[in-house]
Amino acid sequence: DLYNAWSGMIQRCTNPNNKHYKDYGGRGITIYDKWIKSFQDFFEYVGLKPSPELSIDRINNNGNYEPGNVKWSTKKEQANNKRNSLTKI
Repeated sequence: DLYNAWSGMIQRCTNPNNKHYKDYGGRGITIYDKWIKSFQDFFEYVGLKPSPELSIDRINNNGNYEPGNVKWSTKKEQANNKRNSLTKI
């Protein structure tokens, strides 16, 4: 659900004990200040999850969780939006 997406985002970016921290907060990925402080502000920006198969994703994988850089994506889209993904030409 959306609350879990918000909570997971915060954990990955702020909690050094989170198993994914090294790939998020550990490499400098941050969260827009209003979103980290308020689930309601996050919800008002991203809206309801359009489908259970989608999760929150950063458009620019090296960018922060912030307005203009988040979208709902499938697992396949997220897999193609990783630092180690190769682009086929």
